[in-house]
Amino acid sequence: MQIGKLRHRIDIENQSLSSDGQGGSSRAWATRATVWSSIKPLRSEERFYNEQLKLQTTHEILLRYRDDVVSTDRIKYGSRYFEIVSIKNIDEGGRLLVLLAKETN
Repeated sequence: MQIGKLRHRIDIENQSLSSDGQGGSSRAWATRATVWSSIKPLRSEERFYNEQLKLQTTHEILLRYRDDVVSTDRIKYGSRYFEIVSIKNIDEGGRLLVLLAKETN
């Protein structure tokens, strides 16, 4: 792995629920870590959803290994957000993670 390929600065965000005092809860996102990564678009497709055309794009995000990244986290890159679909520890070596993620609006 060439270190120069990790040129995108991303935020790994985790979700927390807090009580709203009325018996409900509200969702908030907090940045857990800011790391260097590479982001590569894989596939883009258009689908009809609720009678509207939606564009769905999947990306591969590569970063140094972290043991605190889980599939309920999300990735923020600039003003864009990515939902983590799967996490792969390359060769189970504890050096690199590959995240398969879909971009959300």
